[in-house]
Amino acid sequence: MKKIMLFTAASLFFASCDKNKTTPNTAQTVVNEAASTTATGMTATKIAYVNIDSLQDQYTYFKQQKAIFEQKEKSLSASLEGKMQQFQKEYTALQEKAQTGTVPPAQLQEQGQMMQQKQQALVAERDRRSKDLIDETQKFNEELMKKINNVLSILQKEKGYDYVVRHTKESGSPFLYVNEKWDITNEVVKILNSEKK
Repeated sequence: MKKIMLFTAASLFFASCDKNKTTPNTAQTVVNEAASTTATGMTATKIAYVNIDSLQDQYTYFKQQKAIFEQKEKSLSASLEGKMQQFQKEYTALQEKAQTGTVPPAQLQEQGQMMQQKQQALVAERDRRSKDLIDETQKFNEELMKKINNVLSILQKEKGYDYVVRHTKESGSPFLYVNEKWDITNEVVKILNSEKK
């Protein structure tokens, strides 16, 4: 069965808090907060980042929901595995009856059709239950993104960030280097953990 992908937060942001949607070049990703204007007189772009690994490790609600989804997936897999094993036993018994010739052909055909229906029912149940879990996971991911975007909106109003980008220690991060003084992960986590669920 495919592994259900809970919000990995690796796709967490490129949340632009800038209303005019200007695009910074790569060299502008680390900007000195004290510099209010550049040499040309233009306002400096203010960028911060959130460390996705730390967010996942520290955000209590995320960790709780991740554990719940993992348990649901494990339970679903165990349930379906048990049913498939039972089906396999019944199928093997039917094959043995066919090979020994102890059951009339008409009865074998009837039992074969019943086994085919059971198999189709198992596949349908697997697909339905997997889809339900995926839908539930997607709903949680959307709720989580809404919470994170609300927190970023609060921080944008307080601190004036133009962009908040994601960073991870894994190879998926678009940034080779980030200045830790622009890390707002702890602020984001603190607000998220203080909210009522």
